[in-house]
Amino acid sequence: MNLSSKALAVALGSVSGVAVLIGTIISMMRGMGLTLGALGAAMPGYAPGSIVGAIVGTVWGFVYGAVFGWLVAWVYNMVAGGSAGTSRAA
Repeated sequence: MNLSSKALAVALGSVSGVAVLIGTIISMMRGMGLTLGALGAAMPGYAPGSIVGAIVGTVWGFVYGAVFGWLVAWVYNMVAGGSAGTSRAA
């Protein structure tokens, strides 16, 4: 059985992006906007204390999650002996 690299990339990218968005908004609402400041080192343009920063973080979260999801599927397919990036319908 192969994993679809594209599907896993979109799924993990979406979850990661939404997680960063929700985390930033909750942090701002609780007055702890700078708690997530370390993410700015890995996400250029991310500012934990603003809505624009939350949106930028969402985009970066999607990108990082998508890359990670694609890599996980690719490695899985290589180890499982399938061809990377494809899936077979049942």
